Amino acid sequence: MERNLEASRLLFSETKEEFIEKVYIWAQSNKELKPSESCLIEVGRKTSQYGKENNYDDIIGEIRREYNDYEGKLNTYKHKLNIDKEQYIDKCEGKKQEIEVWINKKDPEPERENKVIINREKLKKRKYTFYTILYGCRFSR
Repeated sequence: MERNLEASRLLFSETKEEFIEKVYIWAQSNKELKPSESCLIEVGRKTSQYGKENNYDDIIGEIRREYNDYEGKLNTYKHKLNIDKEQYIDKCEGKKQEIEVWINKKDPEPERENKVIINREKLKKRKYTFYTILYGCRFSR
């Protein structure tokens, strides 16, 4: 009986060591979630104390904490990208509308001051013919 108990303890200890090795192998091969060295050390420590002071949830809790941190950073980055995308879409729509306005304009003219616009309206009311400088000049090659 004593021999079986000792064999079971040895097997249990070997199983814990194998589990620790598998965790380290998993951490190295994992492409997305890279647990920190301190997390791996803590998982190893808690695995070694498994059954005496810790349970499975304590061990997994360390990895879960790293995962939650990673997921939080990923969600923040994803949210930032979505905001940037919406801003670019809004800018694009604004530019499309601006282009549409320019296409639909009869003759695009430069911006004018209010006094120029008022003077032109006065000339129209008095039925004076006026030309902008672009129409008054004839360009030849």
